[in-house]
Amino acid sequence: MRAVQALLGHPPRAVVRLPLTKLSTAGIGRIRAAPDRGSITAGKRCPRRRLSHLDPAARFGESAAAMNKTTPPRSRRIVWLNVLTVGSAAILISAEVFGAAFAGSWAIATLLSLGAFGARLLDGLFVLCGIFVMVQFVRAASRIEPFTVD
Repeated sequence: MRAVQALLGHPPRAVVRLPLTKLSTAGIGRIRAAPDRGSITAGKRCPRRRLSHLDPAARFGESAAAMNKTTPPRSRRIVWLNVLTVGSAAILISAEVFGAAFAGSWAIATLLSLGAFGARLLDGLFVLCGIFVMVQFVRAASRIEPFTVD
């Protein structure tokens, strides 16, 4: 888009146009003339190869040799923005989940008069539930925001 704007003579800074604003006649003319120039950036046409100039026998030999080669495994690249996004959300949500787990176990233990041992037992049970919830959250979030790309 910036290349088209530069070609049309627009300033490089961002210009916000009101919706459904009519373009000027000169602007429409420049947009219509742009495809005739062949290339947006330099105004040069890319040379086209004609199929009649290709040597099919030589090309087949090169492609047959290339088919027999094994390709090295691609290295996967970590997308740190997605990792940081999911990690930040996990920290925020885990604070709420584990806070609710401890508050809930305290409330139930007090309501049922379970004592200190019963409260700790409920703490452990609710924390295990919280860990399960957080693992499910991170797995679902990593499907939406993948941590690696090819």
